[in-house]
Amino acid sequence: MDAGFEYGTIVKELLFGTRLLSDVASLQEVGLSDGDEVSAVCSRSLSGSFGERRIGCPTCGSHETASVTFSNGCAIVVNGREESHLVYQLGELREGPHEMELDIDFFELDGSIHPGSMIISRFDLTKRRLMIPDLDIDVLDEIFLETQRQQMKLIRLSALGGFSTLMDLCDLSNTYAFGIMANSRHWFEADVFDRVMVDVDSWRSWRRASDEEIVTKYESEWHEPEPESLPATGRLAKRARRISRGRGQKEVQQQQQQQSRLRSQEARGRRHRRRALDRSRAADRQWRTHQDDL
Repeated sequence: MDAGFEYGTIVKELLFGTRLLSDVASLQEVGLSDGDEVSAVCSRSLSGSFGERRIGCPTCGSHETASVTFSNGCAIVVNGREESHLVYQLGELREGPHEMELDIDFFELDGSIHPGSMIISRFDLTKRRLMIPDLDIDVLDEIFLETQRQQMKLIRLSALGGFSTLMDLCDLSNTYAFGIMANSRHWFEADVFDRVMVDVDSWRSWRRASDEEIVTKYESEWHEPEPESLPATGRLAKRARRISRGRGQKEVQQQQQQQSRLRSQEARGRRHRRRALDRSRAADRQWRTHQDDL
């Protein structure tokens, strides 16, 4: 049965003649049949809860920064640590092919007025966005908000797949995609997921290319001694022994110092590679710990 009520209209009571109908009674129990007329006692008000969520870093879960709850003709507005109870009045409803926009005036106890509006999708009544510019309120219906949060979480975790260093996290936090994922004020647009995925794919491609460049540079600077260089080291030792027998200890010490420098360079290379591997493994364990906490 479609009564054709305007959005925001709430039926408080139904009357059949002079008799008040019970909320849980069936049509047969109250004696209604086809063609009977009932009267509706209505009021214009809103119901439901709205919220705003933010994310601090790519590995952190989101947290609520603001909320609005409609109850008994009153709006309870929480913004940070401030809470206020506002009376509201519904205004004009403008209907479009895809969305409806409802004007709402919010009143404080001192009589000050804060104009606001609510946008409602025609195809999904849980897709609602409430805005009160004077109070810096921009919140989404809690049901729609939770759906979007779960989708953004999946995209965020998939973006981090295979990337676990602190440099990766810093790079991702500076992307256009993370700016959208980190603020629910961007989650209402219809194409938000497509835009985020395009930017995430671009970032991942760039990051992989950057990692390959770093590995190539590292391997060119730190490499194992070439096999042909090993006999040269042996010849240096033999020559040092000959010189020690004929020319004294000074040149022998120079040759030994040269060999010591070669061995020191090789040892530094091994230590450098070992430290790099330890840092990579530690960052990976830290990232997996944060992921488990999400």
